[in-house]
Amino acid sequence: MKLGFLVLLGNVLSLLAHDCGNNPATTTTMMTPTDHLDDVKAEIQNMTTRMQHFGFNLMQVELGKSNLNNFVMAPFSVWSLMLVFHEAAVGETFDELQDALGIYVEYPELREWYSAVRVFHRSQTNDSSIHSMRYVYYDKKNIEFVHGYYSIVLEGDPENIYDLFFLIDILGRPGAVNLQSSTTINKINEDVRLGTSNFINSSYTTRSFTYSNPLLAISANYFNAKWRFSFDKSQTKVEQFYNDDGSPAGKVHMMVQTGKFAYAKNVKDLQADVLELPFYEGDLVMIVILPKRGNGVGLMLRNLKALGLQPIFRELEASKNESEVEVKLPRIDTNSRFELRHSLPAVGIKDLEHSYRANISRMLISAYDIRKVFLSNCDHYARIVVNEEGAVPRKSSGKKNIKAQFHMNRPFIYLVLKRSYNLLIHAGVFQKGDVK
Repeated sequence: MKLGFLVLLGNVLSLLAHDCGNNPATTTTMMTPTDHLDDVKAEIQNMTTRMQHFGFNLMQVELGKSNLNNFVMAPFSVWSLMLVFHEAAVGETFDELQDALGIYVEYPELREWYSAVRVFHRSQTNDSSIHSMRYVYYDKKNIEFVHGYYSIVLEGDPENIYDLFFLIDILGRPGAVNLQSSTTINKINEDVRLGTSNFINSSYTTRSFTYSNPLLAISANYFNAKWRFSFDKSQTKVEQFYNDDGSPAGKVHMMVQTGKFAYAKNVKDLQADVLELPFYEGDLVMIVILPKRGNGVGLMLRNLKALGLQPIFRELEASKNESEVEVKLPRIDTNSRFELRHSLPAVGIKDLEHSYRANISRMLISAYDIRKVFLSNCDHYARIVVNEEGAVPRKSSGKKNIKAQFHMNRPFIYLVLKRSYNLLIHAGVFQKGDVK
C-alpha cells in the first residue's frame, strides 16, 4: 500500500493515543488504536466487496442486451469513473452514488486508498500489458467549472501519465472543450487511442452529441498478461463450442494444459464449477466460472451476486495445488463498447442522466441553471486478449494422471482480479465461438 495511506493511519493512531493519554476518564470507553485500524481495514474490505457487486450488476444488465455475443467489461475502471461524479455530487445525487458504489468510508481514507490502487489501471512489463484512461469532457459554451473541485481520479497516475490532449495542464479536473468542433472530436478519439496504447479506437463525430450542453464521460481499458504456466501452442486446436442447450455455437481455438490448479467443483449456492488460473504478474488471477449444464450464465450471475466471491476464494484456497486438472480454455480476443448512460439507472445511478435531477454542482454548473448539467454521454470501452503465452512452459502430462477436467466449451464467465486488493479488473462472458 502507498506510503501516504500508512502515514494517514499513523497520524490517526497517534492522535487517538494522545487523546486517551490526556483524558483518563475516557480510556475505558474510547476505541483503541488497534480497534480503529481494524475498522478502517473492514470498511475498505466492505467497499471493495460492494464494488464487486456493482460490477456484477453491470454485467447482468449488459448480459440482457448482449444477444448471446461475447463481451468484456472493466468494473474497477467504471467504478472509478463514477467516483468522479461521487466527488462532485450534492444532495440526493450524492446519496444515490454513495449507495450504488458502496462508498461509506471517510473521504480522506477513500482518497488515500485510491492513491494506492489506481496504479492497477495501468501496467507495462514483459509479463503484463494493462492500459486504460478515464476522463470527463464538458462543453464550455454553456457549462462552467466550479473552481476548487479536484478529483483524485482525474489527476491520473503520477508514475505513468499518458499524453491526453486535454489532461496535461488541468490535472484533477474535467476538460473544457467545444464538442461541436471536429478538431476537438478528433482529439478525443486520439485520447482514447493514446490512453490505451493504440489497442482501442473510438469513432466519435460531432453528431455523437445532440444535447445543447453535452457532458461526456469515457472509460477505456485494455488487458493482456502472460500466464504463470503457458499453454502448449502445439496442442491448440479448432473445436466446437456449444450453447447451454447443447446446440452448436460456433468454433473456437481451444487451448489446453494439464497441471495442479485451485479447483472447486459444484460450489454450493453457485451451481457452477470454479477454476483459478494464475498470471505470472504478482497476485493477478483469472477466476473462471462454468455453470452446471442447463443453468446458463444468467442464473449463475444472479447466484454470484447473492453469494459473493469470498466463499469461492475459501473453497479455491482449500483445493490449491491438490487437483491435477485438464484445462481447456478458448483463446479470447474480445473488444466491447457500452453506452452506459441508460444502463446506470439499472444499477442504482438514476439522477445523473436527468437534467432536472442531476446535481454535480461541486464540479460543474450550467451558466443558466444549476440543475441543467447532466451526464449526456457515458461510454465504456474494454478489450481483453488471452492466448497461450506464459512465463513457464508446461506441456500436457497425459490423461492417465488427470483427476478432473475443466473444459470451457459452453458459456462461462471469467473474472480478472488483483487478489491482494480485492479488485475486479476485468470481467467477461464468453457465449459463442468466434473462429471465422
